[in-house]
Amino acid sequence: KIIKLPMKAPAELRVVEGNTVSELSDVLMRDRKALGQEGFCVVVATVDRRTGKLHKSPDIISRGFVYLRDNKDLMDQTRLIVRKSVETSMRDPRASDLDVAREDLAEAVSRFLLQRTTKRPIVIPVIVSI
Repeated sequence: KIIKLPMKAPAELRVVEGNTVSELSDVLMRDRKALGQEGFCVVVATVDRRTGKLHKSPDIISRGFVYLRDNKDLMDQTRLIVRKSVETSMRDPRASDLDVAREDLAEAVSRFLLQRTTKRPIVIPVIVSI
């Protein structure tokens, strides 16, 4: 027996990610295209909340961008950019805004990597305050 239901099936494109189904959006497609073409770079900086100085050398994780072992010089220079950006942003640790520091860090690293590699990886800044 065929029954006509009052609701309609969606006609637009859908995206299935794990257990979720959502609409296909321009933002999602732009991000996926950027990840596929340029890759991403996660920068993790651990900061001493009392002094605003880096606790240790920043960690850099890269996927689809450059092979870290073959680009040691680039990663060392990127670490210097991270150190300068974070320590400038955290000059006064009590008055510092971590969100602004993250934005500044992402901008500085993105600009540097574009100049050195002509690629625009998605830069994900992580600042951990200890």
